[in-house]
Amino acid sequence: MAPKVRKLLKSYYSQIKANDKFISFIFITGISKFTKMGVFSTLNNITDISFDEEYGTLCGWTEEEIIKYFPDHLDDTAKKFGLSTEELIKKMKDYYNGFCFDTGGKHRLYNPYSTLRFFFHKRFSNYWIESGTSSMFVDYLKSNKLSVEQFRNYSVSEDFFDNSTEIEKAIPESFLFQTGYLSLREGKEDMFALDYPNTEVRNALSMLVSQYISSGQ
Repeated sequence: MAPKVRKLLKSYYSQIKANDKFISFIFITGISKFTKMGVFSTLNNITDISFDEEYGTLCGWTEEEIIKYFPDHLDDTAKKFGLSTEELIKKMKDYYNGFCFDTGGKHRLYNPYSTLRFFFHKRFSNYWIESGTSSMFVDYLKSNKLSVEQFRNYSVSEDFFDNSTEIEKAIPESFLFQTGYLSLREGKEDMFALDYPNTEVRNALSMLVSQYISSGQ
């Protein structure tokens, strides 16, 4: 599956490069990229901002933004739970906050999809996994016999973020980091740490691991 997807994207990016004289700006996002080879070899004039602190809040909402732009939703949802707004924010932070996209570890972000679903349903639930989990991801968990607890506060060096590789060759901690199941945390001395961003993501991985264990495969 991965080679087919790369082939399709490589063709798409080739068309972008061939028509760059008509393009003043283009922003590409998704899961963190694995390597500049492969799909990006035909679009080699891009600037990678994946871990720049300056752009660390582009792909999510900070707690300050939640408070500023969703005051009515916060108040209405807090009343539904019989909580103060401050108590609700604390519970939301544990459940939906925690994504980090800068190596300085400065910013913590809420998942917009899950946050909006939470405000709509006014119920704590694992909405993130509903947005899509490929069979390749489940197969990877099975083939590597991964558990949930082995990646709690997982130490990595700074080189970890530079040693990207193609998805099917990625070591487990890199694979889970690239697909959003692990996020950056401050580590000891010159080390970094990886851990689950929040309760929702940890629950999602626990469910997938439980499925392949119970299947006996």
